[in-house]
Amino acid sequence: MTREQSKKLKSLKKLLTNELKQRCKKDGLKYSYDTLYRFEGDFVYYAFPDIFYSQSSGKLSASLTFFIKPWILNETFWSTQEMDMKEMLSQPKTFHFRGAFTIKDIHYSSASYPLSEDKDDNDTAAEAAKLLSEKFSELINDNNKRLTDVSVILDDTEGYNIHTLTKAIAHIYLNKDYRQALKLLTDNEPNSGQYGQFCGGKSAEELTAEYCKNMLSR
Repeated sequence: MTREQSKKLKSLKKLLTNELKQRCKKDGLKYSYDTLYRFEGDFVYYAFPDIFYSQSSGKLSASLTFFIKPWILNETFWSTQEMDMKEMLSQPKTFHFRGAFTIKDIHYSSASYPLSEDKDDNDTAAEAAKLLSEKFSELINDNNKRLTDVSVILDDTEGYNIHTLTKAIAHIYLNKDYRQALKLLTDNEPNSGQYGQFCGGKSAEELTAEYCKNMLSR
C-alpha cells in the first residue's frame, strides 16, 4: 500500500463510521463499538464492516464479516458455569455478543464488495455505508426466515455450526431437559477448546454436565 493509499484509507475508515451511524437510523439497525447489530427475537445478528485495499489487486473494497448468536441462551449458560448472575445480568445488552463469556456463534460468513475509486472520500464512504447496511439487512432477513426461535437449532441445523454445548444449553433452556443435555455432553467428543475453562479450571462442558447431574439428583 502506498503512503497516499494509507492516508486515504485512514480518512475513509473514519468517514465510514460517521456514515454508518446515519444509515442505521434510517435502516432500523444499531451501530456501536465498530459493530453493526440487530436483535431479532432469540438471536442477535452482528457484523464488522470495513474498508480496505486488496493486497493482490490494490483495489478499494468494502467488507462485511457476519455472525449470528442465540443470545437468549446466555443466562442459562451463565447459570451452568457458576458465574455471578447479578454481575452478568447487570451488563448492557451489547454484552450478549461482545462479552467473552457468551454462548458461541452458530454462523459466520465474510464477503467483500468493490468500491468506486473515482469519487471523493465522502462519497466513497457514503457508498460503502449504504452497501454494507443493505447487505447486512439482507443477511438478517434471509436467516430470520429460518431462525424463528431458538428451538430451530435443535432440528434444522443445515448451514449452521451448532456446538454440542450450545445444543445442551438449548435443551435446558427450552424444556429443562437435563437428561438429554447430559446425554449430548457425554456421547460426543469434548471440544472445550472453543469455550475454554471456567470455574475451578474445568471446561464449560464439564461444568454443564455437573449442573445437569445436580438438577437430576434433586
